[in-house]
Amino acid sequence: MSASRETPSALAVSSEAEKADVLDELVAIDHELQDRAERVARSRLSDVETDGVASAVTAALRALDQEDLAANAGRTRYGYVEPTEAAWSLLEAAVEPWLEDIARRASLGLLDAVRRLGLGILEALDRIDQHTRNDGLLVSWAPDFAAETADRVTQVLADAGVDLTDTGLAR
Repeated sequence: MSASRETPSALAVSSEAEKADVLDELVAIDHELQDRAERVARSRLSDVETDGVASAVTAALRALDQEDLAANAGRTRYGYVEPTEAAWSLLEAAVEPWLEDIARRASLGLLDAVRRLGLGILEALDRIDQHTRNDGLLVSWAPDFAAETADRVTQVLADAGVDLTDTGLAR
C-alpha cells in the first residue's frame, strides 16, 4: 500500500516574489481586500520599537571590521582609496537603509514611527561612538562618524517634520 501524500499549498511553496505578485493581483481586483491590506500595512509600518532599531543599527555598524576595510581601501583599478574614506563609505552605506526608511514612513505621515526610528538610530550612534577606540572595528577609522551622522539623522528627521528638541536626544 502506498501512503497517501497531501499536495502542499501553492502559497506554501511560492517564493516571496510570487507571493507578492499574488497579493498585488488580489488587491487590484478586490477593493475590500485592498482596504484591509492597506490598514494592515500601515499598522505594521507604524510599529517601530526604538530599542530594536538601536540594536539592529548597532549590530550593522559593529559588524564592519578591518577585513571590510581591507577589501575596500588601497589600490584599485581607478587609483587609491584612503582607508578613512573607505571606512566612511562603508559606515554610511550601513546607515543609509535606515535613513531611507525614515523617508518612506514619513511619506505616509507616520511621524510617530519616524520619531521612534530616528531615536533608535541616534541611540545606535551613541552606542557605536563608545567603540571608536576599538581597533578591531571599522568605526575606529572614522572617529567623527557617529557625531556627524547624528547631525544628518536629526536633519533628515527635521526635513520629515519631526523635531527632537523635546526628547533630550537632539544633537
